[in-house]
Amino acid sequence: QPRSGYFVTVESLAIGSTTVNSTSIPANQVMELATASPYLNVSSIILQNLNDTLTAKRVGAVVQYEGLLCLDYSQQPTPTVDYLQAFPLLTFAFSGGAAFEVGPEAYVQRQDGGTTAAGAVYCALIIPLANSGQPWRLGAPAMRGHWIEADMDEGVVRFSARNTECKDVQLQ
Repeated sequence: QPRSGYFVTVESLAIGSTTVNSTSIPANQVMELATASPYLNVSSIILQNLNDTLTAKRVGAVVQYEGLLCLDYSQQPTPTVDYLQAFPLLTFAFSGGAAFEVGPEAYVQRQDGGTTAAGAVYCALIIPLANSGQPWRLGAPAMRGHWIEADMDEGVVRFSARNTECKDVQLQ
């Protein structure tokens, strides 16, 4: 039977240097890997931490704009920093100790020239919010810098950053 993706259990999540409390991750939360989905679909846990990180760095606030979450920098002075570098690395840890890192180049899409009702939008985050109880979906953009192999006979997904050894993660 064909699959649309492969599901693995998320044990922890780090957003930059902040580790999300494991009690904040829903019980038996899974992530769907290697789909054709163009989105990194995550819960409000990541949204809140991104907003806190970007606000602390004084580069803007995350707002909703045209169905996406965007960085609104209208209240900030003329940009003097590379806004993409303000976004943190997302690190998902799975059972068995394997981890998957997603950099901002994979989950941020530049949207120069866009404006919200409040002001300017520098870029659109390709992060639609997941409904409660639904899997987080790590789609094609986040996979660009990784090798992925699904072994249905063994019940594992192997993945790694390019040029490193693949790590096994048990399938759901």
